[in-house]
Amino acid sequence: MSANTYINGSDALNSKLKEFRSKIPALLDDVYEEILLKDAHGTDNNKIDQDTTNEFESFVSSDSTLLRYLRAYNWSVDKAFSALKKTLIWRNDYKPHKITLDQVKSEAINGNNYVNGFDRFSRPIIYLKKRGQLGDAEKNVRLLVWTMEYAAKVGFQDLFKHSYWFQFNLFSHRQLMPDNVEKICLIMDFSEYTRANSPPISISMQTLDILTSHYPERLGISFMINAPFAFSALWMIISPFLHAVTKEKIRFVISNSEILEVISPEVLEAGYGGTSEYQFNFDMYKASLAKSE
Repeated sequence: MSANTYINGSDALNSKLKEFRSKIPALLDDVYEEILLKDAHGTDNNKIDQDTTNEFESFVSSDSTLLRYLRAYNWSVDKAFSALKKTLIWRNDYKPHKITLDQVKSEAINGNNYVNGFDRFSRPIIYLKKRGQLGDAEKNVRLLVWTMEYAAKVGFQDLFKHSYWFQFNLFSHRQLMPDNVEKICLIMDFSEYTRANSPPISISMQTLDILTSHYPERLGISFMINAPFAFSALWMIISPFLHAVTKEKIRFVISNSEILEVISPEVLEAGYGGTSEYQFNFDMYKASLAKSE
């Protein structure tokens, strides 16, 4: 889909996009220079490997990516430039595109984090559920990053084409898959959240920074379900760091009817007021996602 579709043909916004696009070569030069300076302290390598350049150039070549950063920073080219530079440096260090589902299997196998279905606005639904003991908190973050990265890699449309939910709703819900879906619907279930299995504050802040800084304009809405009192203290710490627009997208659920306004009952899992009897199974989940690649 062309950039013009996203910005409705506005000359002013087209101008912003054109200006931002013209700065991409300089942005890449800045990023490569910073990476080389960092590497010089620990290695003898004074070159950027081809995988890195390919990944970066692919990432910034999409107008939809540039537009997301522009929207996130109120159409300020300078702020979007700085934010995208920060993201590329993070991608070089964290290497999110190289995370595999098998690498985070220990955290994924119990259904802590998975995608299942679309909401009424065609946004894919990601379920985050606290299950059992804390486990590897850092790996849990990597699992969430893998989910976001996989969706971006294959496109939100193709990601669910072979999913369990889609296989059983192919005919009636095919129209729910427009090519321009960029946002997600997030369901965070705190039913089994306790002080003992909650992540350290540092991990929560790291997660917040990753999602807001490196996946801007991806959140459509987030439902916080059964949030315990223990979460209140954490929310008081992290909420000041959230943009006002982002905070408006986060809803603490009092009644399941709030969720059903956004997600159809046949799509929403039964535990949240829907009628879907979907049960997460890691092997089936992995196999269904592999079909979309």
